[in-house]
Amino acid sequence: MARRDPAAVTIATVAARAGVSKAAVSKALSVRAGVCDLAPGTRERIVAVARELGYSPDRRRQGRARTHVIALVFGAATPRFSGLDNGLVEAVTAALAGRGYRLSWMPLPGGIRAWEQAAPSLQADGLVFTDPPPAHLDRILADNRLPAVVLNLNARLPAARFRPDDRQGARLLVEHLAARGLRRIAYLRTRHRSGHPSLADRLEGYREAMAARGLPTEEHEGPPELLADHLLSGGGRAGAVVYNASDAVWLHAELVRRGVQLPARIALACCDQSDEVTLRGITALRLPFAELGTAAVSHLLAQLEAGDGDAGDHVQPVRLVVRAST
Repeated sequence: MARRDPAAVTIATVAARAGVSKAAVSKALSVRAGVCDLAPGTRERIVAVARELGYSPDRRRQGRARTHVIALVFGAATPRFSGLDNGLVEAVTAALAGRGYRLSWMPLPGGIRAWEQAAPSLQADGLVFTDPPPAHLDRILADNRLPAVVLNLNARLPAARFRPDDRQGARLLVEHLAARGLRRIAYLRTRHRSGHPSLADRLEGYREAMAARGLPTEEHEGPPELLADHLLSGGGRAGAVVYNASDAVWLHAELVRRGVQLPARIALACCDQSDEVTLRGITALRLPFAELGTAAVSHLLAQLEAGDGDAGDHVQPVRLVVRAST
């Protein structure tokens, strides 16, 4: 049989010839024998078909040796996840291990010149960004054949972005408070994390839900003492949707200090999650960090091994967790 032009052969070509899925081809060609969970005969058949057709997932990465390492890129001197929890890191680690890869930690090298120097010798096959990279990094990543994904942030990269549905989350909280009979529901913004996508998404979700119910919006920002004053002004019951966990915890402590009855006088809900929020019994959202991590790894490895994957938004739904504060 005539050998096809390797440039015309894709992972779909190999999958069709071998009678398997593209995922099976990707796994057979990227995970070594003894680790790969495909049946040995299936893996051998896929490898043979790929060899016959001249297909190699490494064609796009000529001149760069495979390390089977994915780097999680963070912006501080030590790994801090800017709101990403341990569940996400565990999910990323487990998903990579299942495909024969491991996770490493990588502090952001700095500006674009530092990236130009670091990228050619980087001991990683792909990157997961948890802090914003510098502008114009896409050229350097492309030149060095380094695929990337972005987790829960805005980034100036033509890369796939994986994030929770923060707009849906804020709507869920408003609908929950309104169902409790509250007509006055305030949104308490944060003074921090400027530029994070959740800032706009959560506020828009709050406004949309209030408009849908014909309720007037009320938006505040400031220290917990001032926020408590706003909520207690005017008399009557009020509800509060708080942007993040730390502000919700501080506000909860201030209301308790003043002897305010929750939820009889003030019903408190939070768009975020943390151990402190859980311990204090604050109604909040479960953010799907584990699901985001698994989806991001799958997408990144598809880019790495098969050249598949788009650069759009990938949004995961959130879940309401009702506790004593509402």
